[in-house]
Amino acid sequence: MARMAFRDQLLATLRAVQPVLEVPGVMVVGSELPNLIEPDAAATLVVSKDVDIAVPVSVHAEVKSRLHLVRGLRPSAEEPSVWLPESAGLIEVNFVGRDDTLVDPEDGYVLDDHGMPDPRPHRARVAAVLRRLEEIDQESP
Repeated sequence: MARMAFRDQLLATLRAVQPVLEVPGVMVVGSELPNLIEPDAAATLVVSKDVDIAVPVSVHAEVKSRLHLVRGLRPSAEEPSVWLPESAGLIEVNFVGRDDTLVDPEDGYVLDDHGMPDPRPHRARVAAVLRRLEEIDQESP
């Protein structure tokens, strides 16, 4: 039951941020998505109900111009890169920056832009998602 509720919330949230997801290069990079295909996934879904959206620095301005089209979410006062749901039918969205010119995942910086989700690369979080996706890929027949 909780698994289906999360799935419904995730899909509704992705529909809410669709104007941003339509920008070339923007993609979903993390959430509980890997857990949905694991056995007994429902046990881990209460840990974190959110979805991470990667915003390439190269399309920062275009994403910024589309944020007003996002419905049902609002930026957090404490962390503008985190958008909070305005209803129980949606989940939190974390905008994470991605700079394809960076070679070392330990590199990072803050792109100064007031009023825009902070595109600072969240290296540890993204690295953990990538490691898990590699594990899943290796487990596949």
